[in-house]
Amino acid sequence: MSFTLSTSQRQDDVLACRRHHVKHMHLFGSSVRDDFQPGRSDLDLLVEFQALEPTALVDACSPWNSNSPVSWINR
Repeated sequence: MSFTLSTSQRQDDVLACRRHHVKHMHLFGSSVRDDFQPGRSDLDLLVEFQALEPTALVDACSPWNSNSPVSWINR
């Protein structure tokens, strides 16, 4: 059995890729072969991101940005 997504799941993935500046995303491993086992197999992804200006990366990871994907811990 190979891994499949519903139409709405694919649409959600496309939106997430746009939001996170993904240029290309490739699925590989058991998820694209017949030995995929739902609930046991993981998903292997190779992701290439669009080029970003250095300041865009700093802005994205800033502790003052409420949408930052980075968790900041104050010691």
